[in-house]
Amino acid sequence: AKGGTTDYTYSWTGSTSVAAQAPDLTAGDYTVTVTDANNCSTTANATVTEPEAISISSLVPTEISCNGGNDGTITPTVSGGVAPYAYSWKDASAAEVSTSEVASGLAAGDYTLTVTDANNCPMTSSAVTVPEASAITGTPTGTNLTTPISVDGKVTVTSTAGGYTGAGYIYELRQGATVVAAYQSGTEFTGLAAGTYQVWVKNTKDAMTFNCEYNLGDVILSAPSAIQGNIAQTAVKCFGDNTGKITASVTNGGTAPYRLQLMKSDNTVVEDYGTAIAAGVDYVFENLSAGAYKINVKDASDYEATLGSMTVTQPTAALSAEIKATD
Repeated sequence: AKGGTTDYTYSWTGSTSVAAQAPDLTAGDYTVTVTDANNCSTTANATVTEPEAISISSLVPTEISCNGGNDGTITPTVSGGVAPYAYSWKDASAAEVSTSEVASGLAAGDYTLTVTDANNCPMTSSAVTVPEASAITGTPTGTNLTTPISVDGKVTVTSTAGGYTGAGYIYELRQGATVVAAYQSGTEFTGLAAGTYQVWVKNTKDAMTFNCEYNLGDVILSAPSAIQGNIAQTAVKCFGDNTGKITASVTNGGTAPYRLQLMKSDNTVVEDYGTAIAAGVDYVFENLSAGAYKINVKDASDYEATLGSMTVTQPTAALSAEIKATD
């Protein structure tokens, strides 16, 4: 106040103050009446304003890319109050984990944000959950080799699930630390030898491949063992005739049933692959002349091998007789 005759007295509407200044006011309209020493008075009006309340309108978390990882983030949208703002992020145990506007490097869990403006007015959010990708699961299965010497084993992955929301999968085949087939989108690996394999899987999304990988487990591929058997001969009864026999059987290996072939030593086929027999069952080649023979075998997968060789013997010479006349 000025003018009039000092001293002045003050009377405020909306405040109990009797001083020239009314403290601790809330927002609103106020009137002060000033009276001087001669009891002359005047009034003045004023409006006390306030900033908008601090608003945390959204907290947007990002999913942690790997199960058990810590690359989650939360981005807030803050308005109101008086900038600049100070940020304090806390986890479920009330430990402060970040003072940045965007909280990063977060593990899965619940977090709250307290924003304090330039006037030291705070606002605390409700909790927001940072999700994490689930562990990727899948079922690798194997198709064994068809023959003892083939390289046609196969590993197939089915029922893949989990991982980062909305992401696809890529697969790698290994034997221990050795990469057999690098990461690919296909679920099948072919042309494999016998052995133990592991299938690894990663997520991929929008041309981005995630660093975390998961071992779906071991697959053991096996091959049939080499075909083995027994061979015996029955000698020709009379020199030069064809009463010889070869008896052959498959004892193990390959894949039953089996078919046998008889060839001469010059590879002439004497009897081609015929009736299938089970393991341990004798097959007899009959009406054979003396000489060297080879026995071949085919199993159920048409794998062909030599079972062995056998020589059919005969008497060392033809039977002969001489008649001598005596006087």
